[in-house]
Amino acid sequence: MHRTALALNAAALLLAAPVSANLLGNADFTDSLSGWTIEGGAWNHDATGGTPTPSGSARTNLVSGTTSSLTQCAPLDAEAGSGLALRAWVRSTGSATSRIAVELYSSADCSGDAGAGSALQQQPEVGWGLTYTTVGVPAGGAASALVRLELEGDGGQAWVDAASLDPDLAANGHFTENLAGWSLEIGSWTRVEDGLSEPLGSGRAVGAMEGALISRCVVLAAHPLSAAYLISGRFNHQDDFGNGVVTLLFYEGLNCDGNNLGTRSLVGGAGQLGTWESFSNLDLSPPLHGAEPTPRGARSVSVVVWFPLLFAGDVVYVDDVSVVPGPLLFLDGFESGDTGSWSASVP
Repeated sequence: MHRTALALNAAALLLAAPVSANLLGNADFTDSLSGWTIEGGAWNHDATGGTPTPSGSARTNLVSGTTSSLTQCAPLDAEAGSGLALRAWVRSTGSATSRIAVELYSSADCSGDAGAGSALQQQPEVGWGLTYTTVGVPAGGAASALVRLELEGDGGQAWVDAASLDPDLAANGHFTENLAGWSLEIGSWTRVEDGLSEPLGSGRAVGAMEGALISRCVVLAAHPLSAAYLISGRFNHQDDFGNGVVTLLFYEGLNCDGNNLGTRSLVGGAGQLGTWESFSNLDLSPPLHGAEPTPRGARSVSVVVWFPLLFAGDVVYVDDVSVVPGPLLFLDGFESGDTGSWSASVP
């Protein structure tokens, strides 16, 4: 009996990884822990326990009262107002806490504090889970970044894999000095000395009758077929509960002009007043790496952050808006509107 099957051709087998500009060496722990410094705990290379494919990972035994940590110093040339995004995949077999952090320095050897840093702490999942944080570059720029991966627990084992430090495509997403580059469309927006990451800074809106809305155009990295992007940010409601809606409008022009090739929206709910909440498309499991596939031919995206349920006079803060390349398993997951990168065969 014949069954119709889809067979991948050579183009579809290519990873979208060339879009990413990962600044870390040996980020996938493919053959060893080379390039990483063990600062705490006992770490080993696991040749079969990686993600998205079993090609290697870093493994540690969790001992009560002990912090297992890996670090790497990455030289860079980051201008003031730009941003960096750090992510890594983590899993554990027992009760554990993971912490991922990036610190910026004024010298290429991770010395001379540049006055910027960001960290995120969470509970690793039994399966692979993505830990993600971003940092804005302060006045004076930065010449290096120290990446730190930490794990603590009362027993069992934990793994780290697929670490990535990428330049942020959404400039001034941390509002470190001003609101430059953003279109202030609804509500009264100002930059304030508040936020989550160092240096402090965020966008503050006093709502109008239509809520509050801020947007900016982001030029996407060049790609041959299609690519995917990780979108994230944080908001803080001060007066009333409501959703933050992030809408992505993809365009064929470099300045968010020309034909609109597609629209996608992400919704983040406010769980508690006065608390920073996250919105992101980072909840997908491997091998998608939480990435947002883009329509074929998209060269820019308008990132629109909207608070439609905000009452006039209510206050909300926005910070850490980030857009970075994120590899998909395939270059074309049919999001381009055709099947040009796939071929059909009948065995």
